Amino acid sequence: MAWWRSIWLCNLSFLLAVAATGVDYNGYRVYRLEPKTRLQVDQVIALETEFDFWKECRSIGQPCDVIVSGEQNNDLLQYLQDREVPHSIMIGDVGQLILEQEIERAARISSKHRDLDFDYGVYHTLADIEQWMVDIEDAYPDLLESFHVATSYEGREIRAFKISTGTTEKPKIWLDGGIHSREWVAIANMLYMTNEIVSQYGVDPEVTAILDEVDIYLLPVFNVDGYEYTWTADRFWRKTRSINDDFPSCVGCDPNRNFDVNWGMNGTSSNPCSDLYPGPSPFSEIEVRMVADYIAGLFDVRALIAYHSYGQMYMTPYGFTYEYPPDFEDQMEACNKGNEALYAVHGMEYTCDTLINLVGPNSGSSADYTYTALKIKYSFGAELRDKGQFGFVLPDNQIIPTGEENWAFFKAFARHVIDDV
Repeated sequence: MAWWRSIWLCNLSFLLAVAATGVDYNGYRVYRLEPKTRLQVDQVIALETEFDFWKECRSIGQPCDVIVSGEQNNDLLQYLQDREVPHSIMIGDVGQLILEQEIERAARISSKHRDLDFDYGVYHTLADIEQWMVDIEDAYPDLLESFHVATSYEGREIRAFKISTGTTEKPKIWLDGGIHSREWVAIANMLYMTNEIVSQYGVDPEVTAILDEVDIYLLPVFNVDGYEYTWTADRFWRKTRSINDDFPSCVGCDPNRNFDVNWGMNGTSSNPCSDLYPGPSPFSEIEVRMVADYIAGLFDVRALIAYHSYGQMYMTPYGFTYEYPPDFEDQMEACNKGNEALYAVHGMEYTCDTLINLVGPNSGSSADYTYTALKIKYSFGAELRDKGQFGFVLPDNQIIPTGEENWAFFKAFARHVIDDV
């Protein structure tokens, strides 16, 4: 048996073992709900204490997605039918889809052992990403510098990159991914964009001009504890992994509801077991507090993009009010320029608007905090592919296309930010 075939079998055995010891999603389905009246919206919201919503409903006509076990399936359908809430199946068997993707990933990884190139077209474990950070910094020492930005609740080091030509003090752009740990493509996108920035400097005139004028700070994995947990225990874990002393059975909080801006208001839940629980207090999560403090200590940060999935959207402040921010016109101009470049790559449609208009009310987000408290004019949240066909189980073969289109967005967006002086 060829050595690479042995490695393939080892990889497959490991993936299947992880699946066996974690949450078993065999027989789970994902439904899309499309409430047509305010009453139906409220009736769907009432389900959030019993079901795991991948996307929440907050307004009429806004679709939402919910994952249910086989045991829950009939109860949900009866509830929806009794209230005439339109619904359809998005994913027929979540566990089967996960297994198929794990097998494909293992096969691809095994074939890549014939060379030493890092594969940006598959999802990687936290350990793999940490080693990649070492390797790519060694490959581009004149551009890349990794640094400690925070320590997680479980004691893991959170490291980020400064990408700079190392000349004078320059304006800065901050990028991060994976604050919600189950959003794997957001993290994969961070790895792809890092490589594009450093490999294209001095090659692509557009990239060279951008990096000559700004420094880019990039945090690949914000929620490291949660991300590790998605690989070892529960693929769809969203929150941090902190222990709440008053509710020890309810672990973690939503880190993107934990920033100190209109904390605990619209779009959060006081239930500690909810995925929308904002924590016991603003900045209760050490990861959130330390990253926020680091950004606050940087000089002249012009823009921030926090990458999420899914929905294909770029979102400006605000999430806590329907009022438009004072800089909305400029923010939309930057977003539309990026969107035009994005669309030209693969013809994918992303939407630009405020957080509240696109995903409904939400408070305590990084975009709202960095815009209101830190005065970062171009503060954005981004939702990457797709629009629900796969949701959080986006296949590996969509990683590179997602990276390509959002890299195009970033270059056009960054140029607008730089020129806005």
